[in-house]
Amino acid sequence: MSDRLRRWPRTVRTVAPAAASALAAAPVAVIAITSTYLSVLTVAAWTAFRRGDRTTPPTSHRSSEASTSFTILVPAHDEELLVAETVDRLMALDYPRHLFDVHVVADHCGDLTVEVARDHGALVLENADPDVRGKGPALRWAFDHLDSKAAIRDVVVFVDADTSADNGLLRAFDRRFAGGAVATQAYYAVRDPAATPAVAMRAAALAVRHYLRPLARCHLGGTCGLFGNGMGFRADVYRSRQMSGHLTEDLELQLELVLGDDVIEFVPEAVVEAEMPSTAAAARTQNERWESGRIDLTRRYVPRLVRSALGRRARRRLTKLDTAVDLVLPPFSVLVAATAASTAIAVGGAGSGRLGRIIAGVAIANVVAQAFHVLSALRMVRAPAAVYRALASAPGVVAWKVALWVRALSGRTDSDWIRTARNPE
Repeated sequence: MSDRLRRWPRTVRTVAPAAASALAAAPVAVIAITSTYLSVLTVAAWTAFRRGDRTTPPTSHRSSEASTSFTILVPAHDEELLVAETVDRLMALDYPRHLFDVHVVADHCGDLTVEVARDHGALVLENADPDVRGKGPALRWAFDHLDSKAAIRDVVVFVDADTSADNGLLRAFDRRFAGGAVATQAYYAVRDPAATPAVAMRAAALAVRHYLRPLARCHLGGTCGLFGNGMGFRADVYRSRQMSGHLTEDLELQLELVLGDDVIEFVPEAVVEAEMPSTAAAARTQNERWESGRIDLTRRYVPRLVRSALGRRARRRLTKLDTAVDLVLPPFSVLVAATAASTAIAVGGAGSGRLGRIIAGVAIANVVAQAFHVLSALRMVRAPAAVYRALASAPGVVAWKVALWVRALSGRTDSDWIRTARNPE
């Protein structure tokens, strides 16, 4: 056997790990930037959490001294099974009854939603206009209808028809608006997070996106996002910037507010809990709508946010840049999948000298940072044990979400607004 052939196995053992390290270097570095960003948010959230920023300072005012009046709008399309409980919870809120109205916006309902809502004490607006369909347009129609009759109060609040609102929702909002807020967002959580693994995974996702990140951003002087449920707006603000018929109308409204230098305050002690689909299959259309809408808004708004942030007389530069970064970031599931793949490649090539070991170390640090991000969110919201156990099913959920995101990115998903299927009664 020639010397060249005898040296071949040694060459393969040397070159292959080096090639693996080189292949992993770029994605590991990009993911490291993202993981560092998420780590900053995690640390900021913990700082806010420990300092008590998660609650509005208590007030000594009695119930009769509440200062803000509210118009609560509940968008509903064929919600006869759930709207009764939602209305009952809203009607019983711990707030002076003469300072708030509850209006159910019945959007092209073909069931008993109207009758049930009225029987439980809500005022009902029935929309049968064929040109006004979907949550955003229906809410805009309802607001304009009430506004024309001078029936809109100081603040308009949106609560979905499948939602249980915390008893102190308006009390917490009142303190923020009395303090000068123009828009607020409650902590939008999952009802019965232990119901099924799919619901538990959704609870984990919302703990990250709807609690930890807005808590961190507001602590750092930024703005909370809008999540479509449990939102409050000063009437004049919503009058000038209403929700459209976009697939993700709440996100579009958030971006318009950010461009207009309006801050959305996070009110974590105000909680709204909504029913979530009990299976991944039932949640498919909802997730496709979210991802397709988000991708469309990313293309349209990121350039505007960057230009607005870098203008000579720009205000809230960091808020606008942070919002642009948040839009550009892929879904957390996609990030986890990319991290797992790059880490496997990097660790496989860790024996190729010092550089290979550094790349492998950074890759492992990415995993730790992302795990800390998720576990911190679950700890902050006091997630039940079932949510932690559900993380064992994360690989399957990640694969499902990556495939869904790729379809949305390629434009191969439905672009119409489709109501999410409800769970069996």
